This record gives sequence, C-alpha cells and structure tokens, in this order.
Amino acid sequence: MEKTKLIFIPWPRMGHLTQAIETANLLINRFTKLSITVLLMKDPINPISSNYIDSLSSAHDPSRIRFHPLPSPPPVPAGTFRTPVGMLNIVVDSYKPHVKHAVGQIADSLNSSESRPIEAFVVDMFNTSIVNLMREMGEMRERYIYIYIYILIII
Repeated sequence: MEKTKLIFIPWPRMGHLTQAIETANLLINRFTKLSITVLLMKDPINPISSNYIDSLSSAHDPSRIRFHPLPSPPPVPAGTFRTPVGMLNIVVDSYKPHVKHAVGQIADSLNSSESRPIEAFVVDMFNTSIVNLMREMGEMRERYIYIYIYILIII
C-alpha cells in the first residue's frame, strides 16, 4: 500500500516541537495511508528539547513516523543577536544546508524505490527561511503544499 509522504519541519523550541509531534501523531492515527518524517533541529537555548528529541525514536512506529535529527550547526557567536528569538532565527538559517541535504536524501530514496514523492511540507510559521529554501530547491511546486502547524491543530 502506497503511503502519502509528508515532511514536518518544526521550529526548534520545545512548545513548537511538541505541537508538531502531536499533530503528526494525530494525522497518522487518523489517516492510515500517511507516512511522516520530522526533521529535528536542536534548540541551543534549551537542552531539555535535546533529551526529548533523543527519546522520540523509540516511542513511535518507524514505518509511520520517522525522526531525522539534523547535525548541530556551529554555535552562534555572541553579539550577533539581541533576543533569544533573534538567536533562533540565526540558528534556523544555519540549519538550511542540513535541511537541504536531508530533503534531497529523502527525495532521492523515494525516487530510487519508485515510491510516491513527498506530497507536502508542514513548516512552522517561524521557519520562513526554510520555506524560501524549499522554493529555491524546486521542492515547492504546485503539487507540494506547505501549511503551518497551527492551522493543522485547529482542523
């Protein structure tokens, strides 16, 4: 049975991450023909989110929901940001090469297995630079949609 593939890209804050995971769980429990990959960025401000990320893999069925931890980018130099949100925006930007590589690997593996392509990206509303990256990569064609996590939670 062919499954529809989604890629979730949450913002690396605990509240955003847990909402994205819960939304993914709701979707895979409701729709049996769905497979979700969550690209995980680590939060440099809150090490608790790193522990949460490390515990995710064992708690979920890997045929339905997969977690793809991205390598940590170099540390953000002090003085390049004024607020924690500003720092996280810099961190998300530094993850762009890792996101690009991971999406490319996932797309290539789906193409080589003659499986259905990635149908949609679910991107957190704070990850606008990631949306721009998907457009640059050509992954945001008409058959690809991106929606914000908060809209899915309402549904």
